[in-house]
Amino acid sequence: ESRRRDSTYWAVLAGSAVLAIFGDLFGIMRALLSLNPEGARQANLDEIYPVSGLKAFRQRGRYHLRYPGDWLGDESIAFSKQAAAETPTLRQRKRIVPDAAFGSAGAGIAPVDRAQSLSVIVQPVPSESLQ
Repeated sequence: ESRRRDSTYWAVLAGSAVLAIFGDLFGIMRALLSLNPEGARQANLDEIYPVSGLKAFRQRGRYHLRYPGDWLGDESIAFSKQAAAETPTLRQRKRIVPDAAFGSAGAGIAPVDRAQSLSVIVQPVPSESLQ
C-alpha cells in the first residue's frame, strides 16, 4: 500500500508541474518560450502566451500583428459582429466597425490623453485614392 501512495504522490506532483507550466504560473511558460522566441512564434504559441513581451493576433490570409502582452482584446467587437450577422436588416447603414481592437486593462475608463489602444479597420480602398 505504501508503493501505491508513492505513485499517487508522484502522479499528483507531475500533474501539478504540467499545470503550472501550461497555466503560466509564476511566468514559467513565458520564460521557457523566451528561450526560443522564433520557434514559439512559428508554433503560434504567441497567440496564447506573450513571447518577448508581445502577443500575436492573426486573421488567416488577411493580416498578422503583434501587440503588448499585457493588453486585452476588446470582446465587444466580436459581440457586435455576431449581432450584425444574426439580425440582418433590409436597410443597413454603411458603418465602419473595427475588425479587432486591443488595449490595456482599464483603458476604457482611463483619461483619453493617457489611454493607448490599437484598432484594426479593414475596408476596401478605391484604386484612384492610391495614386
